[in-house]
Amino acid sequence: MRIKFSNRVLVTGLLWTALLPSVGMPPAGQAAQVSARQAALDKLAQNIVKNHPHIPHMDVREVQARRGDFTLIDVREPREFAVSRIPGAINISTSGELLAFAQAHQQPLVLYCSVGRRSADLTEFLHAAGEDQAVNFAGSIFAWGNRGLALEDDLGTTAMVHPYNRFW
Repeated sequence: MRIKFSNRVLVTGLLWTALLPSVGMPPAGQAAQVSARQAALDKLAQNIVKNHPHIPHMDVREVQARRGDFTLIDVREPREFAVSRIPGAINISTSGELLAFAQAHQQPLVLYCSVGRRSADLTEFLHAAGEDQAVNFAGSIFAWGNRGLALEDDLGTTAMVHPYNRFW
């Protein structure tokens, strides 16, 4: 579900938490849903990092600060990439294509997906294959979008984010 609000999109309510000071509380029935989803997202991000201790992770601030020092790779499915992506990202969603790209380019890679689970798995896959220049973007596009940072699609700037599933 996408709700447009002041040129920002609330991805099933995930941005409510960030916007509370400026827009007030969400409707009574939605407040509990928003809180549950935000808590689930926070817990999921922590678990992803905890479950992948042998690979490096970057947060939103690090990705912003180091833009241009790496290739940003969106590992989501092409249909997800078509809805939105972080500007400058390329889409490589299969492990074989990703490994071939890493071997051919020998440069730092930052992988992201919706919340960081798929990108952590693929970062770990690259490390196991000897390609240790890959880093997982913890929180991924949801963290980026929740901060109100620019997203794009094939037509330019967008405020849409493809939710991973109905829960999000």
